[in-house]
This record gives sequence, C-alpha cells and structure tokens, in this order.
Amino acid sequence: MWQLDHIGGVAGTRRCFLWLIGWLVAVQVVNLIGFAIDQGPGFGLRVVVTHATLGTLVWLWTMRALLFGRVAWRTLFATALLTALLTAAYGSASSAVMPRYVSGNVNQFGSLGLILAVATWLIGFAAVVVVSAVVGRVLAEDSWTTGLVRKAARPASNSGAEPIEGAIPRPPAGSSTDVPVWDQAGFTCGGAPVERRERRERRRSAVTMAITAIAKSQMEATMTRKSSEASG
Repeated sequence: MWQLDHIGGVAGTRRCFLWLIGWLVAVQVVNLIGFAIDQGPGFGLRVVVTHATLGTLVWLWTMRALLFGRVAWRTLFATALLTALLTAAYGSASSAVMPRYVSGNVNQFGSLGLILAVATWLIGFAAVVVVSAVVGRVLAEDSWTTGLVRKAARPASNSGAEPIEGAIPRPPAGSSTDVPVWDQAGFTCGGAPVERRERRERRRSAVTMAITAIAKSQMEATMTRKSSEASG
C-alpha cells in the first residue's frame, strides 16, 4: 500500500508477533472501556467520540508498528481515523444485521452456515480496512489536506520558527506545482527514498533480461532439436 520494501526474517517475524500480542491486549482494553462507558449515563456523542478516539489510537499504532516506523505518524493519522470510524460503523451495522443472518444460515445449513456467516463478516471487515487504507493514503497525498496539516502544525505565530521534526518539507519557492510534494522532498508517496525505488527498477530490469535470455535459449534449443529431427 505504501510501496515500501518488505522486511522479513527474524526482525519482521518478531515485530509481527509483538504486534499481534499488543493488538489482542489493546482490543480487550478498548472493549472494557467501551463496556464501562455504555453502562454509564449519557449514552450518545460522548460514547461515539470515545470509541472513535480509542480506535484511532489503536489503528495508528498498528500501522506505525507494521510499517516499522518508516511512515510518519502524521501521515498515517487520516488512515487511522477513517479506519476507526468505518470499522465502528461496520460493527454497529453488524450488531443489527448479523444475528438474523447467522440464525438463517444455521437453520438452513447447520454448522456450515455459521462458518459461512463468520467468513462473510470477515470479508466485509477486510474490505472496510482496505478501502480505509486506500482512501487514507489518497488524503495523505492530497495537496489540500497536507496544507491543512501544515497549518495546524505551524501556526501563524510560529511562522519564523524552526521546522518541526518529522514534518513534510515545504517545496521551495518557484518550484513546479506539477511535482508532488513528496517527490520534491526526495521521497516517493510511500516515504521510501528515491534510491530505493531506483534499486527496485534495476532489479526488475535484471529479472526481465534474465527471463528473456532463458526464453531465447529455450527457443534456440527447440529449433535446433526440430532441425536435427527433420534432417534425421
């Protein structure tokens, strides 16, 4: 999604395992807080805001951890907020629809119906997460939204202050507006250095040339074999 190189091996496995444990703990904590708030008085906007805030924090930490810290927190915020809101809406809709859907499937197919209902819910949840990630990245790359983020991070009173660490560099005056802000800063849209993108392109070219050479050698061997069979 963010066009970053895969990190595998021991480091990648350890990070994913630690994330899974943290995710399970965070989900339980969020559920406990949500249950306590739901039982209290004043169910309404306060509950919605609490769920959205906790969900945003969990998804923000999730993306930061799984991306190995290679994308800034501020860049991931839009995706985290959107994912939290959509998953909360999906969960509310599921609580109204899924009981009847599961009951109907179980009555029709038995235990298999329960499995089909759970699989359907998981597919819908995955679709919500993917759509949120795509839209979140679009918002992170949009010039209007990034401009709002800059204004929020650099108030007018601090216009002459030092640049904030980790902030997206402002394009130099007179630079072409056709070039995205990320490329002007020396990064691709995913935050990967341009040199990394060039290395990927060189690897792809090398693989393409190797495949072409293998195919050519196989064709020559086939033609040689056929000509020898014809002469024999």
